[in-house]
Amino acid sequence: MRRCLPISNLLPVRLTARGVCQFRAGLSLLEVVLGTALLAMALAVLAQQSAVGVKAAVRCQLISEATVLCQTQLDRILAGGLERRTLRAIPIEGYEGWMWTAEERATAIPDLQRLTVEVYKSSQPVLSRCRLVRLVASSPEGGPAPVAESRVTSTDGMFQSGAR
Repeated sequence: MRRCLPISNLLPVRLTARGVCQFRAGLSLLEVVLGTALLAMALAVLAQQSAVGVKAAVRCQLISEATVLCQTQLDRILAGGLERRTLRAIPIEGYEGWMWTAEERATAIPDLQRLTVEVYKSSQPVLSRCRLVRLVASSPEGGPAPVAESRVTSTDGMFQSGAR
């Protein structure tokens, strides 16, 4: 019986029915189909991950913008530029689509109010909502004086920071 010796380890060799050595220098259809299927699955996973990344970037941008606007509205209230009463769904001037609310509640301590300002984009209220809570003392002139606590949170609890 005759044996075929390969020229290199890279080229597969087979012996034909006539006893002739034949070198195989290509890929079979099965190898091509399996390679294509693996490549398609890898590309599908990468496409899904890039979509998740884009959504996270949009959410991060919305939360950042909402946080800045929320702090700005609170500062305007504390400076006396905006009314210090409970307000619901008021558009923010100069920022199309952004709404804000303010709520003032009494606390158990006399002359201490809990002021809550919330900002959100009306087109995406869940992704862009930011709430800032501050304890303020009522002064005789009607303007609040900030005290002890400040806290910023998002509605889903993913973003939290604050000083106490």
